[in-house]
Amino acid sequence: MKFNIKNLKYSIVSGGILFIIISALLYKFALPPSLSKSGQAHSSMLTTPVTAQKPTIQDVVDSAEAVGTMRADESVIIRPEIAGKLVSFNFQEGKLVKAGDLLITLDSEMYKAQLAQAEANFSLSKLKMWRAETLLKKNFGKKGERDEAATNLKVNEAQVIFEKARLEKTTLIAPFDGIIGLRKFSLGDYVQVGQDLVNIEKINPIKVDFTLPEIYAPHLKTGQEIELEAPALPNQKFKGRVYAIDPHIEENGRNLSIRAQLENLDLALKPGMFVKVKIILGTRKNSLIIPEEALIPSHDNVSIFKIVDQKAQLIKIKVGLRQKGTLQVLDGIKADDLIITAGHNKLISGMSVRVTKPSGASL
Repeated sequence: MKFNIKNLKYSIVSGGILFIIISALLYKFALPPSLSKSGQAHSSMLTTPVTAQKPTIQDVVDSAEAVGTMRADESVIIRPEIAGKLVSFNFQEGKLVKAGDLLITLDSEMYKAQLAQAEANFSLSKLKMWRAETLLKKNFGKKGERDEAATNLKVNEAQVIFEKARLEKTTLIAPFDGIIGLRKFSLGDYVQVGQDLVNIEKINPIKVDFTLPEIYAPHLKTGQEIELEAPALPNQKFKGRVYAIDPHIEENGRNLSIRAQLENLDLALKPGMFVKVKIILGTRKNSLIIPEEALIPSHDNVSIFKIVDQKAQLIKIKVGLRQKGTLQVLDGIKADDLIITAGHNKLISGMSVRVTKPSGASL
């Protein structure tokens, strides 16, 4: 039998191909899963697991927060301008009074008598003036007597006006609509000039006073909206608008005083109440927002890691507003960038990463 070298080569090649096929089948179906995945596990060990998300795009409300004190829209303490005995009052404490309502009356008998006397003197002065004028026209009188009568007439007329004004001060009236407070007198008291008797508060609308640092001065203007919360009124929010800004900045603290007004239909807000105020300075449209935990702060800049070609890339960013765990990015990233939000404490720029779970927005 003659040896055929070609047949031998064919047999070797065929056997090799068959061996490769059988080995592949054994690897896939016969070997344990742990061994078949060892290559993948080894590859995974070379990457760092992280969580990541894209920036969200939304409008950001630019605001500032402060503490404030509620003030009545109008407030006054009723005080007498003359001394006297208090003979009556015509109100119920804590109730609404109208402008012009009679509140308190002082004893007026003495002032009425003095007015009557002044009016009598005024009438006599008019008669004397008439006589002096008549005599002077007939050349029986003197010009000096006529001038003296004219002066007395003016003095007595002024006295009547004075006595009428003083008599009017025995009645104290409400200067505006409001709620009357607690009286500080009793019927029959002899009250002195300027003594506190009772207060009146107009609390719808109501005002709030608060201050902000001078750094906000360029952004403040009348008409800006405010939101208000009072610890004494949980789960309630109130809205109003700024209507006055003090042009003077306080030297102690460098603060600017601001006053706003808001409706108080149910009279829940009271003068003197402590409140938290948020003033709306403006709205920044279509802002890029990322979670605050994505930040990598340093002494001179702020950075984040973003994923580029499955690798972490350290990027410096410029931040804007910070609000409730999020912050606005002004420069450094785009809307379709993938920002690493967790796991970046193990990273250096250029390391391979794999995203294990999105945090927040979809990838």
